Amino acid sequence: TDWWSGEPTTYKYDKSGDIIEENGGMENGKQTYSYEFDNKNNWIKKKRFISGMPWSITERRIIYN
Repeated sequence: TDWWSGEPTTYKYDKSGDIIEENGGMENGKQTYSYEFDNKNNWIKKKRFISGMPWSITERRIIYN
């Protein structure tokens, strides 16, 4: 349940356990996520969209030994 609105928040995940959809909360509408992966299938870029509009990009670098 969203602390702000009191409405339930639901999530959908892909087969790897990465969040791909979030519904409910804070009047933001539907949030979706897309990912880019490295050759070890770890995400290195996550794009967040709110109501279909680009909102944020998170990039990470993973160093393998």
